[in-house]
Amino acid sequence: MVLKGRIVKKLDEYKVVVNIGYIDGLKKDMRFIIYEEGEEITDPETGESLGRLEIVKAKIKPLHVQERITIMESANYKKALFPTLFSDKPIYTQLPLPDSVKEGDLVREDIS
Repeated sequence: MVLKGRIVKKLDEYKVVVNIGYIDGLKKDMRFIIYEEGEEITDPETGESLGRLEIVKAKIKPLHVQERITIMESANYKKALFPTLFSDKPIYTQLPLPDSVKEGDLVREDIS
């Protein structure tokens, strides 16, 4: 079963609170997407509905899991353009959530 919920509060540019928690089966190692529903797609041959497009706004990950709510943070990163003098490993910077992310947005487990 894919976990689904909604954003109930935007804490800052990196963090949101969602209305699912450990009582729903949420675990700290899971990954989620924030999305909005797009148009309904139908099979041109059968006319059967294939579902709605999901327009992904951002990827998020659990930071603090509680019984019925979870604080999640941006899981979007960009690689630094230049290496550092102290390490040959790439450095990644966490990106803020897009301005379009708001209370009420849909959230679901990322199964891709």
